[in-house]
Amino acid sequence: MNLKKIKPFLVVKSTWRLLRFKKPPVIIGGCGRTGTSLMSSILGAHREIVALDFESNAFVRIGLRPTKTRSILQLMRLYLLLIRQGVKAGNIRFCEKTPRNVLHVPAIRQVFKGGAKFILMIRDGRDILTSVHPQKVDYYIPIERWMNDTIETLKYAHDDDVLIVPYESIISHFDLTVTKICEFIGSEFDPRMREFFKYSSVQAHGAFHKGRPEKIYKSSLDRWKDNAHSERVRQVNSNTKATELLDDVEQFINRFISDLT
Repeated sequence: MNLKKIKPFLVVKSTWRLLRFKKPPVIIGGCGRTGTSLMSSILGAHREIVALDFESNAFVRIGLRPTKTRSILQLMRLYLLLIRQGVKAGNIRFCEKTPRNVLHVPAIRQVFKGGAKFILMIRDGRDILTSVHPQKVDYYIPIERWMNDTIETLKYAHDDDVLIVPYESIISHFDLTVTKICEFIGSEFDPRMREFFKYSSVQAHGAFHKGRPEKIYKSSLDRWKDNAHSERVRQVNSNTKATELLDDVEQFINRFISDLT
């Protein structure tokens, strides 16, 4: 991190704006390939929100060793990262996305004394398990990780400070889903979020297939049905606990979308 490369007046401006943040931070987590990067990009298009454009792992580090000193140091590092990225006029809260945040919700709550808002992503496990990361060669998420992270996600389904958002709902009912998210975090819907790929503070990330956010495309749903993934799907279906979890996730997704419409 090198603040010397940034013009001093921009550092001062960003620092002043950060110190005047009025709303609690939004913390995004979930199993990898659930759409956490997409969610960060969408929120980063909101005029009120500056979304950090990469995974800081700040809260993961705090969660692994939750001491007061470590929390202060990681928050200082996070704020310096935001200053380096630039805090714009109108930004009154920040958003940080690291998938493994889902494993450290209690520790993050302690850091912000219950003031943070959590958005945890969820998705049909078959699409997760047959998804290939742009920077990887093979399937990216092991079955065990998907099960562990998804169980951890669903654990918070009834918590007031947590909103679990299905990837499928963003794809099929964008406006309704994003409006619900805005209501949850206490912000009005910003029309710029429809064109997040233009306006977001997150304009590059390795999780995107072209390295940058793109328009929503429905072809990202049900890719697991491609015959190329038949062996992988067979492995999932042969795991009784995995199929039971798939059913739980499907019920959650259907209920979420039904409540929207």
